[in-house]
Amino acid sequence: MHSRRAVLRMGTVVGLATVAGCAAPRAEPTSRLGDIGVPNPGNPVYRTWLPASADAEDPDDIGSAAIRYVDVDRALERGDTLSAGLAGSLFEFWAFGDWFGHDLADLEGLLVIGGGPLTIAYIGEIDATEAESGLEASEYDPLESDGAADLFVRRDQPRLVGVTASGVVQTELADSSDESIERGRVRIGSLVDAHAGERDRRHESEAAFDRVTERLGRGIRTTVPLEPLEWMPEGSAWGSSLDATDEEAVRRASVTLPDDHAMDGEGDDLEDAFASHLEDAWGDEATVYADSSGLEGVVTVTDEPIGEISTAVPPRTTLAFEYDEDEQTATVTNRAGDALERSQLTITVDGQTGDGLQLEDGSFEPGDRFNVHGLPGDVVVGFEYQLESGAYVTLGQFVGSRELTVDPDDDLEA
Repeated sequence: MHSRRAVLRMGTVVGLATVAGCAAPRAEPTSRLGDIGVPNPGNPVYRTWLPASADAEDPDDIGSAAIRYVDVDRALERGDTLSAGLAGSLFEFWAFGDWFGHDLADLEGLLVIGGGPLTIAYIGEIDATEAESGLEASEYDPLESDGAADLFVRRDQPRLVGVTASGVVQTELADSSDESIERGRVRIGSLVDAHAGERDRRHESEAAFDRVTERLGRGIRTTVPLEPLEWMPEGSAWGSSLDATDEEAVRRASVTLPDDHAMDGEGDDLEDAFASHLEDAWGDEATVYADSSGLEGVVTVTDEPIGEISTAVPPRTTLAFEYDEDEQTATVTNRAGDALERSQLTITVDGQTGDGLQLEDGSFEPGDRFNVHGLPGDVVVGFEYQLESGAYVTLGQFVGSRELTVDPDDDLEA
């Protein structure tokens, strides 16, 4: 065993806060996290929605995509344990998409699937009648469905939504063609069928995915899997999560090694490489533990906390954007959902905020609209909203009459 583990536990750290080397196999996957005040993460229930890979060569296959999950109940309980920036990042994807008659607090979690078209599963007890009414107000049309989900399509900003009693699944479409809608059906159906137990689930068929999600657990936000870094042994898997104790927030990452891999002779190098990567990605000292099954890294979040995490929750609004090429004018409509405070809504053009684009005070209610003049058809128009916490979220981005697809970029990509 390496003595540096005992030194770290006594609080003496020099340089990188790493702990090298060997350890007895652990009885519980996250038992060592308790040594630094991180609770065991609990059962990762989001896995029940994730289907096993049907075709690893298919770029749209959910089984090969990175995912994020936010446990809503757990996140909203945290109060002042998270910084405004991190709290905002938890719910960044709640701001995207369309109103379906439910508030964030109604849900158990948000499951975001990247890779290919952005797809989000809003998990919880869903009132189908309210969801249908909300979607119709958001200009969705019902489609005939042959599966477990009731399907609705929005054609002007192409999206497909599936409604079930256990969750609403929304996916972006390349266009409103029958071919794109059919691909959306397949994507939504794969999640719905996995949750219903009618399709193999990923954690039941991939040992590496099962181990890394077991280590990460529920989390407030969990991100798995990530592309293996160049120094990781072949066959490794890893992911990250954001969690909080009663007093502080922590970011955690876990690497699982192949079953036949031995740490002998390279433990220190792997730990140092992992600590360096986490420190580069997260901007603070990383503590890394290692044992025969893998590596665990933790970085404490030191930003100033917010008073109530609910102040970092974005509004849920369906924005419509119609462009008149002859007049170079865009009409922006709040179709459904929450009212917005005009003073908190900012318009950006090609990423730049102009002094004359800040809206006047007052509410931007569902049904209200305004015009933006002098816009060339190829510029990107964005709508940013300042939350009560002070953080900003993007409610939508458009170019001409076509919405831009915004893929989630994970902050731990190499």
